[in-house]
Amino acid sequence: MRRSLAVTALLLLTVVAFAFAQQSGSIGQLRGFTNSTGELQTSSAGDTALLTSVKAAVESLQSDVASGYTLETYLSTGAGDAEDENEIDANSGVLMGISAYNNHASANAFIKCSNLTAANTTVASSAVFYQIMVPFGGGYVDRNINATYSVALTCSIVLGEAATDEAEVAANDVGYNITTR
Repeated sequence: MRRSLAVTALLLLTVVAFAFAQQSGSIGQLRGFTNSTGELQTSSAGDTALLTSVKAAVESLQSDVASGYTLETYLSTGAGDAEDENEIDANSGVLMGISAYNNHASANAFIKCSNLTAANTTVASSAVFYQIMVPFGGGYVDRNINATYSVALTCSIVLGEAATDEAEVAANDVGYNITTR
Protein backbone atom coordinates (compact mmCIF):
# COMPACT_ATOMS: atom_id res chain seq x y z
CA MET A 1 0.00 0.00 0.00
CA ARG A 2 1.42 3.37 -0.95
CA ARG A 3 1.08 6.32 1.39
CA SER A 4 2.05 9.94 1.14
CA LEU A 5 5.39 10.96 2.58
CA ALA A 6 3.67 13.03 5.27
CA VAL A 7 1.70 10.00 6.51
CA THR A 8 4.86 7.87 6.47
CA ALA A 9 6.80 10.49 8.42
CA LEU A 10 4.01 10.75 10.99
CA LEU A 11 3.89 6.96 11.29
CA LEU A 12 7.67 6.82 11.80
CA LEU A 13 7.55 9.56 14.45
CA THR A 14 4.67 7.86 16.24
CA VAL A 15 6.40 4.46 16.31
CA VAL A 16 9.68 5.92 17.57
CA ALA A 17 7.94 8.08 20.16
CA PHE A 18 5.92 5.14 21.45
CA ALA A 19 9.02 2.90 21.55
CA PHE A 20 10.89 5.58 23.48
CA ALA A 21 8.02 6.08 25.90
CA GLN A 22 7.78 2.33 26.45
CA GLN A 23 11.52 2.10 27.05
CA SER A 24 11.50 5.02 29.49
CA GLY A 25 8.63 3.44 31.41
CA SER A 26 6.10 6.21 31.07
CA ILE A 27 4.36 7.51 28.00
CA GLY A 28 3.90 10.80 29.88
CA GLN A 29 7.67 11.39 29.88
CA LEU A 30 7.59 12.25 26.18
CA ARG A 31 6.13 15.76 26.29
CA GLY A 32 5.95 16.85 22.65
CA PHE A 33 7.68 17.17 19.31
CA THR A 34 7.99 20.70 17.98
CA ASN A 35 6.60 24.17 18.52
CA SER A 36 5.12 26.39 15.80
CA THR A 37 8.59 27.36 14.52
CA GLY A 38 9.83 23.76 14.19
CA GLU A 39 12.06 23.77 17.28
CA LEU A 40 12.06 20.55 19.31
CA GLN A 41 10.07 20.85 22.52
CA THR A 42 10.92 17.97 24.86
CA SER A 43 11.14 17.20 28.55
CA SER A 44 14.71 15.87 28.75
CA ALA A 45 18.06 15.72 26.96
CA GLY A 46 17.31 12.08 26.05
CA ASP A 47 14.05 13.09 24.39
CA THR A 48 15.82 15.85 22.47
CA ALA A 49 18.57 13.53 21.21
CA LEU A 50 16.08 10.88 20.10
CA LEU A 51 13.74 13.29 18.35
CA THR A 52 16.65 15.14 16.68
CA SER A 53 17.74 11.82 15.20
CA VAL A 54 14.20 10.97 14.04
CA LYS A 55 13.72 14.45 12.55
CA ALA A 56 16.98 14.07 10.58
CA ALA A 57 15.88 10.65 9.27
CA VAL A 58 12.51 12.00 8.13
CA GLU A 59 14.15 15.00 6.43
CA SER A 60 16.53 12.60 4.65
CA LEU A 61 13.57 10.52 3.43
CA GLN A 62 11.88 13.69 2.16
CA SER A 63 15.04 14.59 0.26
CA ASP A 64 15.29 11.11 -1.30
CA VAL A 65 11.66 11.12 -2.45
CA ALA A 66 12.06 14.62 -3.90
CA SER A 67 15.09 13.32 -5.86
CA GLY A 68 13.11 10.73 -7.84
CA TYR A 69 13.12 7.91 -5.32
CA THR A 70 10.01 5.90 -4.48
CA LEU A 71 9.07 5.10 -0.91
CA GLU A 72 6.90 2.03 -0.25
CA THR A 73 5.38 1.53 3.19
CA TYR A 74 3.95 -1.81 4.30
CA LEU A 75 2.45 -3.18 7.52
CA SER A 76 1.93 -6.92 8.10
CA THR A 77 -1.64 -8.07 7.58
CA GLY A 78 -1.65 -11.57 9.10
CA ALA A 79 -4.15 -12.47 6.39
CA GLY A 80 -3.74 -16.21 6.84
CA ASP A 81 -2.03 -16.90 3.51
CA ALA A 82 1.21 -18.11 5.22
CA GLU A 83 3.13 -14.90 4.53
CA ASP A 84 2.84 -11.19 4.02
CA GLU A 85 3.81 -10.65 0.38
CA ASN A 86 4.02 -7.20 -1.21
CA GLU A 87 5.15 -6.18 -4.69
CA ILE A 88 7.33 -3.11 -4.12
CA ASP A 89 8.16 -2.40 -7.77
CA ALA A 90 6.76 -4.14 -10.87
CA ASN A 91 9.77 -3.07 -12.99
CA SER A 92 13.54 -3.25 -12.82
CA GLY A 93 15.24 -0.77 -10.51
CA VAL A 94 17.57 -0.30 -7.56
CA LEU A 95 16.84 -1.19 -3.94
CA MET A 96 18.29 1.82 -2.11
CA GLY A 97 17.33 1.38 1.53
CA ILE A 98 15.05 -0.17 4.11
CA SER A 99 13.90 0.60 7.62
CA ALA A 100 11.78 -1.90 9.52
CA TYR A 101 10.38 -2.50 13.00
CA ASN A 102 9.08 -5.58 14.80
CA ASN A 103 6.59 -5.11 17.64
CA HIS A 104 6.42 -8.83 18.51
CA ALA A 105 7.41 -9.57 22.11
CA SER A 106 9.51 -12.69 21.47
CA ALA A 107 9.87 -13.62 17.78
CA ASN A 108 12.31 -12.26 15.22
CA ALA A 109 10.91 -11.50 11.77
CA PHE A 110 12.60 -11.85 8.39
CA ILE A 111 11.97 -9.68 5.36
CA LYS A 112 12.84 -11.63 2.22
CA CYS A 113 12.85 -9.92 -1.17
CA SER A 114 12.82 -11.64 -4.56
CA ASN A 115 13.78 -10.34 -8.00
CA LEU A 116 10.34 -11.39 -9.28
CA THR A 117 6.83 -10.01 -9.68
CA ALA A 118 4.34 -10.90 -6.96
CA ALA A 119 2.55 -13.22 -9.38
CA ASN A 120 5.78 -15.19 -9.87
CA THR A 121 6.96 -15.19 -6.24
CA THR A 122 6.36 -18.23 -4.06
CA VAL A 123 7.51 -17.76 -0.49
CA ALA A 124 9.69 -20.65 0.69
CA SER A 125 10.75 -21.62 -2.84
CA SER A 126 11.59 -18.45 -4.86
CA ALA A 127 15.22 -17.32 -4.80
CA VAL A 128 15.85 -14.60 -2.22
CA PHE A 129 17.46 -11.46 -3.64
CA TYR A 130 17.83 -9.59 -0.31
CA GLN A 131 17.04 -10.66 3.26
CA ILE A 132 17.20 -9.03 6.68
CA MET A 133 16.32 -10.09 10.21
CA VAL A 134 14.28 -7.61 12.24
CA PRO A 135 14.78 -8.42 15.95
CA PHE A 136 11.72 -8.67 18.18
CA GLY A 137 10.98 -5.46 20.03
CA GLY A 138 13.42 -3.62 17.78
CA GLY A 139 14.20 -2.43 14.31
CA TYR A 140 16.61 -2.42 11.41
CA VAL A 141 17.85 0.38 9.11
CA ASP A 142 20.08 0.14 6.01
CA ARG A 143 20.07 3.19 3.75
CA ASN A 144 23.06 2.12 1.61
CA ILE A 145 21.97 -1.08 -0.14
CA ASN A 146 22.23 0.02 -3.82
CA ALA A 147 21.29 -3.44 -5.16
CA THR A 148 19.99 -3.66 -8.73
CA TYR A 149 17.04 -5.94 -9.50
CA SER A 150 16.38 -6.77 -13.15
CA VAL A 151 12.76 -8.01 -13.14
CA ALA A 152 10.75 -6.62 -10.19
CA LEU A 153 10.98 -6.40 -6.41
CA THR A 154 8.60 -8.38 -4.20
CA CYS A 155 9.12 -8.72 -0.44
CA SER A 156 7.58 -11.07 2.13
CA ILE A 157 7.62 -11.04 5.92
CA VAL A 158 7.97 -14.41 7.67
CA LEU A 159 9.05 -15.73 11.07
CA GLY A 160 11.79 -18.13 9.93
CA GLU A 161 15.26 -17.55 8.54
CA ALA A 162 15.59 -20.73 6.43
CA ALA A 163 14.84 -20.45 2.72
CA THR A 164 11.89 -22.83 3.14
CA ASP A 165 10.29 -20.99 6.10
CA GLU A 166 6.92 -19.36 5.49
CA ALA A 167 5.44 -18.99 8.98
CA GLU A 168 3.32 -15.87 9.02
CA VAL A 169 3.72 -12.86 11.30
CA ALA A 170 0.63 -11.44 13.01
CA ALA A 171 -1.27 -8.42 11.74
CA ASN A 172 0.43 -5.11 12.57
CA ASP A 173 3.50 -6.80 14.12
CA VAL A 174 6.04 -5.87 11.45
CA GLY A 175 6.26 -2.85 9.19
CA TYR A 176 8.78 -1.48 6.75
CA ASN A 177 9.65 1.45 4.51
CA ILE A 178 11.61 0.58 1.36
CA THR A 179 13.22 3.18 -0.89
CA THR A 180 13.80 2.33 -4.57
CA ARG A 181 14.69 4.22 -7.72
